[in-house]
Amino acid sequence: MKLKICFSLVLFLLISVSQAQTISNARIYPPFPGPTDHVLLIADLTFPSGTCNLDTVMSSISGGSVHVSLYHCLGMLAVICNASDTVDLGILTPGTYLMSLQVYTGSMTGTSSCSTHSIADQSQFSFTVVPGSSVPENSKASQAVWYDSDQNAFKIREPFRHQAEQLTIRDITGRICLSREVDGPMIRLPGGMTHGIYMFSLLTKSGQVATGKVIIR
Repeated sequence: MKLKICFSLVLFLLISVSQAQTISNARIYPPFPGPTDHVLLIADLTFPSGTCNLDTVMSSISGGSVHVSLYHCLGMLAVICNASDTVDLGILTPGTYLMSLQVYTGSMTGTSSCSTHSIADQSQFSFTVVPGSSVPENSKASQAVWYDSDQNAFKIREPFRHQAEQLTIRDITGRICLSREVDGPMIRLPGGMTHGIYMFSLLTKSGQVATGKVIIR
């Protein structure tokens, strides 16, 4: 009876591990790349056995869609195997992109080759390549837009204040959180914006764009 219970417990654990999420985290570096930056995809992965060597990388870019497939070959060791893959996507034109990441796994055979791969996990997220240089994290004294915690509002600094036409705020995934015409020196935060790092884009009446990071604390 005890042997049956132990076997059932081991089987349950193996099934749980095999169904666990493979992609622990996926991100773009730098977080706000410019048109001269090499955009890197960094994927942190967890596998149910080791070793977990990267076998093949396939990537393609079509318009605003980026597709990356990672193929890993798993060994027979009964250990949790962690891996971090970095893929250089090259230099991308400014705009917002949809990243589609797929992770495939195969098993090591006796001939040191990998069996046919099957999909283990997938993920999608958006990121933005900004116009101009990659976005620096400027100080409150030098950047065009900064956050005033006392008034819970974004403030526009001179000389941009009288030239500004539209303010756009994006989160780190590239999602637009605020897009509003500028009619004064201050724009209050909409509901739902939490503490964190955001990217602003300030369009002026002459058509120029000022960009930077703004931190809501």
